[in-house]
This record gives sequence, C-alpha cells and structure tokens, in this order.
Amino acid sequence: MNDENNMFESGSQPEKDPQMDNSQWQQGSYSQPDYNQQQGNYSQPNYSQQPYQQNYNQPGSGFGIASMVCGILALITCCLWCTCIPLAVVSIVLGILQIQKGTAKGMAIAGIVCSSIGLILFIALTVYGNYLQSSGLYDEIMRELQMEMMK
Repeated sequence: MNDENNMFESGSQPEKDPQMDNSQWQQGSYSQPDYNQQQGNYSQPNYSQQPYQQNYNQPGSGFGIASMVCGILALITCCLWCTCIPLAVVSIVLGILQIQKGTAKGMAIAGIVCSSIGLILFIALTVYGNYLQSSGLYDEIMRELQMEMMK
C-alpha cells in the first residue's frame, strides 16, 4: 500500500490506462479508475458470526444389518422350522424397509437372499422328509441305522 502512495512522490509517472486515448494522456487528464465501480462492491463474508456446525446426519443402515444377520441365521437354521420361518420373515421385512429407505441396499439384499435360500431349503427338506416318511423309506432307513448301532 505504501508503494502505491509513494509512486507519484518519487517522480515516476503512472502507467497508461488502456481505456484512455493518447490525447487524454498527453493533456494530463489522467485520473485513477474507481476500483469499487469497476469490480463491484463485493464485501467479504463474515465467517466469525456463527460457529461452524455440522448438520450432516449419516443415513442409518440398521435395518440392512439386522436383515443380513437374520437372513444368515435363517440360512443356518433351515432344518428347524421354529427358528427358520420367523427369522426369514423378519429378514425379508427389514430388508424391504431398508431398500425403501434407499441406503445400505447391499446388506438388505444379502439378507433377503439368505433368508430366501433358507426358506427354500426348509421347504425342500420338509417336502423330502414327508416323501421319505410316506413312502416307507424312512422306516427302512431307521431299521438299518438301528442294526448298525447294535453291532
């Protein structure tokens, strides 16, 4: 700033304004441009008025995690109807709710897939077990196992 004020005192002339023609420059009608009008009256923002607060809430993925855990448990317990069916139903419902939320879709889909596979395995094992029992093969298998145990 001091350099600008001392520029005229040292005897040097100011640089020629490109907007002025030669006659104005030679006549000495040079005037400094008004920088506030040329550049606009921009005021600097006042950042010290309010402290910075982060209002970002990370979307929750609790239903997706719960869906995946219930789906895995339903898959593991596919032989037990008393745990497989309720876990699979809860997993599917939670997975659908999480997908509707729009976040953590991967875990929700994994839960739905695991619980669906668990339900399919449960139904397949139930149908196969009923077939074995109704056809008499179950009784025959049980007799053979008893004979092996007695030896």
